[in-house]
Amino acid sequence: MAPFIGKRPVISIDLPGYGESDNPMGAGFSIEKQASFIAEALHSLDYDTVDTFGNWGGGTVAIQLAYQYPDLVSNVAIPNIIYTDLKGAELKKMLDVYAPDITFDEFGAHWIYVWNMLRDKELFNPWYDRTAKNIVNDGEPDIEASILHQKTLDFFKSFPLYKIAYQAYFSYPVLERLADLNSRVMIGNPAAESSKKIISDQLDKCVVTEMSREHGTLAKELLDFFNA
Repeated sequence: MAPFIGKRPVISIDLPGYGESDNPMGAGFSIEKQASFIAEALHSLDYDTVDTFGNWGGGTVAIQLAYQYPDLVSNVAIPNIIYTDLKGAELKKMLDVYAPDITFDEFGAHWIYVWNMLRDKELFNPWYDRTAKNIVNDGEPDIEASILHQKTLDFFKSFPLYKIAYQAYFSYPVLERLADLNSRVMIGNPAAESSKKIISDQLDKCVVTEMSREHGTLAKELLDFFNA
């Protein structure tokens, strides 16, 4: 958030059940509930309109927030978006691989497994297909040990929602929701298969650009889009 200092206010919210936020949803996780909690937090801070930025699952919640509260959200920016057209048994088969069961053991092998899984999500898309064609080529990956340590810690903080959340994100009707938005939308990583499918369907709805991984450059890209 440092590149925004002196340019505009920034509110960084841990989604319910993630980071330092409690999980008031219990096992009844839904993207709609997450969006409603975000809206409640923003209204409690007396914000009538906001621009939103969310990556991966956070991008899904940003779309839903704009859909549920059209007067609240002016712009939505999503560097990497979750989308698949798989349904039913095919979707379940993919999720079993994308979000595998994690077995805890007394020697900490679960920590090492998740650490490597989160590293590979920075290097490959999808992370479990570690082949040349799936190498992520959009800047330097965030795979420093300190960053991966924090991501792994955050993963286990939100572990009860792990598989439920991915099921919700990959089942979310992205194309239908985007088509109904009044907000402006910027989608990043246009070379990714998920982005390609959305761009081809919603090209008139979205601004498409390569969003930088370098924080200072990304901040400028976001400000240019939000202020246009």
